[in-house]
Parts: sequence; C-alpha cells; structure tokens
Amino acid sequence: MKVFREIFFSIKDLNDSQVFDLFDSFCRSNANLELMKEKSDQYAKDTDGRAFIIHALRSPETESAIVAIAEKTKRTLYLANIVPKKKQQLSMDEYNQIASNFFNAFRQHLKGIKSRVSIRITKENIGLEEIIPGKLTRKYFERYMSAYPLSFHPLDVERLDFFICALFRYRSRVDVTRLKRYLIEDIGWQEKDASWCTRRVETGLDILKANWGFH
Repeated sequence: MKVFREIFFSIKDLNDSQVFDLFDSFCRSNANLELMKEKSDQYAKDTDGRAFIIHALRSPETESAIVAIAEKTKRTLYLANIVPKKKQQLSMDEYNQIASNFFNAFRQHLKGIKSRVSIRITKENIGLEEIIPGKLTRKYFERYMSAYPLSFHPLDVERLDFFICALFRYRSRVDVTRLKRYLIEDIGWQEKDASWCTRRVETGLDILKANWGFH
C-alpha cells in the first residue's frame, strides 16, 4: 500500500541557534531551496517550537512547493507538510518525490559538514508489518485473516476480538486508518466491511481501556 513519506530529523542536543544555522546553511548550499525566515518565525510561534518554512523551487520533476518542518520533541524535528505553490493539491507521487529529493539533499549536506544530526525517511510502500508493528499482536490479526473474516461467524469475530485483546494487553500499536486502507486496497475488501472491522477494533480498545479504570 502506497503512503505519504515522512521525514524525521534527530537533532540531539543542538540549541536553537545551531538548528537554525544547520537549516540555513543547507538551503544556502542548494540553489533549489530558499529558507523563508519571517514565515519560519511565524510558524515557530504558531506551533510553539522550532520550525522552518522552506521554498522548494520548481524542478524538471517536481512542482514548486512549500516544505514545512516542525518540532516533534526537543530532540526531533519532522516533515509536517508539503504544500504546492500554484496548483491546488499534490498527488501522493508528487508529494513523495519532493520529500525524497529533500531527504537526499539534506543527507548529502550532513555528510559534507560531518554533523551529528541524523535524518531518516519512511517507506513509500508499506504492509501489515508497518501497520501493526508488534510481531505477536500481528500474528493474532493474521490468524483472523487466514480464516473466514467476512463470514462474520461468531468464531471469526472472536479471532478479531483476540487480536484486540492482544493489542491492549501487550500495549501494542495499530494504525487504524491505514489498516482500513490496507483491507480495501491490498486485500480487496468492500468499504463497509473494512469500516466494520476497524470500528470494532477502536470500540474494543475503548471498552478495554474503560474496564481497566473501572472500580
């Protein structure tokens, strides 16, 4: 399943000035990028953290776009959004191409200055391993899928409920939005069936959470 790519910057113990100098030097070294300082300052105020607005100029393979970088934690920044300058919306392929170009250029810049900062980008195509990262809990979902999940027989529903219980017990994670897309796009489920499945997961987790705090 194809998804929008994400970028994360590990800035470790750099102070505000050092982080700004890093992004400033990066943009100055790349003729296709422009750091918009005033807009960056306003974005930082709006998000109450370190943030940058960078204009990525049009290239032979990408549209002109605004790249927004924001603070996720005190030690991490992330790609918050990419917005086209002229057209109304970027396709997923266009978005990912700009993100990939930005990542490659930034990584190359880090090599040149021998910085302790690191950068990573997520996959463009993901599967169940990324949607349900916990190995044990993923096995419960795979067991549910390997039987007759669309029969809605009590035993099949029970297998899904075992998966929900495993999620809660082992404090595992599931991206419910992506799970729904996976069921529709990769497995071929109807939207109504995928919605039923993911709603039960969300409702089940809510009930288990409430039960945990019940006295």
